[in-house]
Amino acid sequence: WGSKEESRSMAAPVKILVCGDAAGQLDTLFARVATVNSKAGPFACLFCVGEFFAAEGEGVGDPLKEYKSGAKQAPIPTYFICGQEYGPKLDQGSTRQEMAPNITYLGSEGIEELHGLRVAFLSGSFPLHASGQMELMAANSLVQRHSLQRPVDVLLT
Repeated sequence: WGSKEESRSMAAPVKILVCGDAAGQLDTLFARVATVNSKAGPFACLFCVGEFFAAEGEGVGDPLKEYKSGAKQAPIPTYFICGQEYGPKLDQGSTRQEMAPNITYLGSEGIEELHGLRVAFLSGSFPLHASGQMELMAANSLVQRHSLQRPVDVLLT
């Protein structure tokens, strides 16, 4: 009868993948994830930070179109936050949204339980000259708005 923390630490580790800018190149990203998952997996999920979508005006269109229709599928559950580019049908204030099967936008900020991990996240970008201070203020605000009775396992910014 150990504490929650003791029982948690004795649980099997959760293997995750994390990537930076996908820049709308989802076919390339998911091909690489499938390869890594088959060689070193299984991985519970993929977390994407940075620019998930291509910069506006790069002519990529909707990179999720074939994933939404079911013509293509993400190889593992994929969760993303946005940097500067919010892509088709997303805005900075939006909340969690399933964009396609196995592809989920987490939202602008929050803390969620995903695959046995407590994941805190902050979408958006901050001016380079004030990045550290502004991110710290945003993280503190996040903590104040959400109960932190349990520690966070992963922070995505």
